[in-house]
Amino acid sequence: MLSKLWAITAQPAHASKTNFFSIDMLRGFAAISILVYHFRNLASAGGSLSRPPEIINQISLLNYLRPIRENGSLAVMLFWTISGFVFMNVYAGTRPAARTFWVNRFARLYPLHFITLIIIAILQIWSLRLLGHWLIYRDNDLAHFIPQLFFASAWLSSEVRSFNGPIWSVSVEILVYGIFYLFVRYAPVNMRTTVAGLLAAVVAATAYKAQVLVCATFFFGGMTAYLLFQLWPQAHRIALLILSAGAFLCLSLVGLKFGAHIHLPMTLWLLPIFCTAILAVATSELTLLTSFYSKIRVVGDITYSTYLWHRPLQMMFLLGAGLGWWRVEIAFNNLFFVSYLLFVCAFAYLSFRCIERPAQRWIRAKAAGKTRDIPLIAAP
Repeated sequence: MLSKLWAITAQPAHASKTNFFSIDMLRGFAAISILVYHFRNLASAGGSLSRPPEIINQISLLNYLRPIRENGSLAVMLFWTISGFVFMNVYAGTRPAARTFWVNRFARLYPLHFITLIIIAILQIWSLRLLGHWLIYRDNDLAHFIPQLFFASAWLSSEVRSFNGPIWSVSVEILVYGIFYLFVRYAPVNMRTTVAGLLAAVVAATAYKAQVLVCATFFFGGMTAYLLFQLWPQAHRIALLILSAGAFLCLSLVGLKFGAHIHLPMTLWLLPIFCTAILAVATSELTLLTSFYSKIRVVGDITYSTYLWHRPLQMMFLLGAGLGWWRVEIAFNNLFFVSYLLFVCAFAYLSFRCIERPAQRWIRAKAAGKTRDIPLIAAP
């Protein structure tokens, strides 16, 4: 039995290229968690616009969302884990050419990043001239603009408080894309090599604590989850659903109750929670909830837009308050909080339909004939 299982781990992986709407949904809710977590920044605009951090306690709905309000930043690591799963679903066993791989990554990520970066730069210049201070972030000079322009803002440090700050997680992940490309292009992609990559990332991240290594850990974790899903017998997927859902619930309860007292690196106790969550939702889509997930795919479509647009939209609100058009205090109530979430999501949907997808297709069309057409991949 053990020898048979060992032999299975050497089976070459292959890309199913299935549209996992459930994974898109999970990524979308992770993005909304970031919106909730970053709502606090409306109280730390800078200068006369800053308010005591306790002012957000006026929003009673946030008391029901306290785990997200306090730990929503962990959703970034869920993004990384999902990316590993999705990339394996698309690229495993394909040996992509470098140009194919990077053109598709550029087409998906860069247009919206460039647009939001320029808008934020303009907003910060206006704020400095009209209000005398920056908004939210303090380091908005040319030395910080150039790295952001080239997606390099977090390559040396994750303590990035400039321009569109949330882009740091994408900046780190781009480095891991390079590792992933070399892996699928030149290595035998199977469970053995993927787990070996995961273990190497865990050891390196524990020793050096660099964000790129932490990202690689979660990314390889997602890749491992995909291979486990793929190798599991289709006839017994209900069993996988029960096991993964049960493991997710147990691990989550342990994390919520004892997380503050677990003296282990976050990569060692948080990663299993995310991997089992991904396994559970992916399996549920192919066994029980296919129709349901396909109806809410829009939640996944707006992930990248919500992540990049929420900061400039916050800055627009704060700049208006600084100019006397409204008061900052109007933001700290339940009605504004709910309206803010709905507006950002609606704006993100328009951005996806009118900017992201057209730009992605235009860039890919320009590269037609030299890049192989593969399914569009949502960004983290």
